[in-house]
Amino acid sequence: GPGDGGSGSAASGGSGAAGGSSGTGGGKGGNGGAPAPDPACHPRGGGKFDCTVWKAATSFDSGHKPVGRLNAGTNYFFCQKKLRHRETEGRWTNVWWAKTDDDKGNRNVFVSDVYLKGGKNDSPVPGLPVC
Repeated sequence: GPGDGGSGSAASGGSGAAGGSSGTGGGKGGNGGAPAPDPACHPRGGGKFDCTVWKAATSFDSGHKPVGRLNAGTNYFFCQKKLRHRETEGRWTNVWWAKTDDDKGNRNVFVSDVYLKGGKNDSPVPGLPVC
């Protein structure tokens, strides 16, 4: 009933405030009452953004040489950029790559956006700035 709708909007408002982005959430209700999509990545400070990696992924250096691995879970990323290389995993495919430090100690490496939750095919992941 209406009570459920009320608690749903309160919960989404709470998560917006927790993410520190309550100022950007002013456009609610403009979509026929549908909630705005949550950004997939959230700022954690210091130029880093927390994103969820749904499957362990190979990391690549700027020359697209495989150098390491990024484990599944919440990881920080700096930004994302469109590269010439395509990564496909099942029905997901993308040419956008997110810059991070991997779990092998390699810094400023790239992991395909395919492995980040919340994105669409051949599109940048919401909430992560472009490099």
